[in-house]
Amino acid sequence: MSETSTKAGRETQSVRKFKWRRYLAFLAIFVVLLYLLSLVLLNTSWAKDQITSKLSQKSNSSWEVGNILWVPFGDIELNDVQTTMGEGGVKIETLRVTPSWSELISGKLDLKGASATEAEIDLDLKWLKENLSNNNDILEVEQPSVIAKPRPQPQPVPQVNPNPPKPVQPITGKPPAKPQPKPAVADEPKFNNIPNRWLKLKKINLTIRNGDKIIDKVSDISASIPYAGKPAEGDIKFTFQGSEHIQKISWDGKELSAEETSGKNFNVSYQWRAGSKISQPGMPFVFRFIVPKQKLSYTLDKPNLHVHVASETIAANFMLNGSLRSTKTWRGIFGAGTSKITVIENQKTHKRLEFDHTRMMGTISNGVISIPAAEAVGHKLSILGNGKVHKNLYSYGVVRLIANDEAYKTFERVYHATKIIHIRKKKAYHLLLPLGTPDRTYCDIHLDGKLTNPQMRHNHSDRWQPLNLALKKLLKFKNEELQEDGLLEDGQ
Repeated sequence: MSETSTKAGRETQSVRKFKWRRYLAFLAIFVVLLYLLSLVLLNTSWAKDQITSKLSQKSNSSWEVGNILWVPFGDIELNDVQTTMGEGGVKIETLRVTPSWSELISGKLDLKGASATEAEIDLDLKWLKENLSNNNDILEVEQPSVIAKPRPQPQPVPQVNPNPPKPVQPITGKPPAKPQPKPAVADEPKFNNIPNRWLKLKKINLTIRNGDKIIDKVSDISASIPYAGKPAEGDIKFTFQGSEHIQKISWDGKELSAEETSGKNFNVSYQWRAGSKISQPGMPFVFRFIVPKQKLSYTLDKPNLHVHVASETIAANFMLNGSLRSTKTWRGIFGAGTSKITVIENQKTHKRLEFDHTRMMGTISNGVISIPAAEAVGHKLSILGNGKVHKNLYSYGVVRLIANDEAYKTFERVYHATKIIHIRKKKAYHLLLPLGTPDRTYCDIHLDGKLTNPQMRHNHSDRWQPLNLALKKLLKFKNEELQEDGLLEDGQ
């Protein structure tokens, strides 16, 4: 009897184990099917549109995704991410992000890491100007709200006794010495248990163009940038104009900063430094760019544009700070200047244009770039100007030309040959008018409109006309002059 009951118990236990195994197998199959179903759903056009919709709204361009993969509580991978922007576009072979799943479940996006591999970024500046600045509202300076400070309530005046009693000195020994409080020491942040978060780039190529004209290329960009966790070092590597550049990046647990860097372009040496406390709300940043005082000698050799520029001194300084999340918070100042600068045309006329000095100063505040003074002062020609540029690229300003007799003749010849600007005939026939001194003439050119297509008018005219069209007329006139002398070169 006992053997029979034991055997029956073993059979019952075996049946239970079989049922549990079957349940676990069914559960595993269900989880796998659910995972596969999620991949199918993620790769539907509806799901892809949901993922790319916000990006499309921000960039004013339609984005496409080839396929989407994800690992539970791991990475989300997007393949063949691409869009077209004018003559350029963006194509990323693999974009991988690691979200904080606990935050994602609660509806917040917090990335533990991100990487992009084998991307072609082709930036069309013409397209960017036309599509990323379509805010019709002109940014105005926000006036701070004035809150009246509460007045303090009158307090009763204490009555003073005219004959106060003399204090009685207690007969005691020396009072016990009070223990001196120890100076408070701020706790050092602990990073040992905090994993680092990284932004990684590999095999990225950047092309910068203006329409169908390529301006420059930066190739083989790779980066490893820490932005959270314990202190770490990273870098950015790229190839530009045939030289490899390496920029060191540091993360100290609170602030991400670029190592102070010096370089040289167009025969001008410069230094710059940047940093951002991305762990703080708003991600405050600082940026500084300096061109130390130095001499300048640079020759520009392009088809039908051969110019040599030399200056005894040149210097510039640019400082900017604010929040990476809002351009309204950006505050900055900038200034640049030269002394004894000479510009020589080396293709046809070989004329010299000399300025005693040039300078420009300005500020950035509330999304507005203000340039109160910009000038180039010389004996033959002086150029004075000022203006403003808003964040939606709406701009306005005025430029005054002051010329001596020699420069006056050059301006008049070009003006009558091209008719680049309208002047009311009843007011004046000449582009430059007497200034009030026997050897100086002048004109004011007013500018207004979008920076991508500014309008201009003469001070003796109420007709606005495109500045870009005037520049094209000048370019055509220059090339026709070169062609007449057999000097026109191919390539323009």
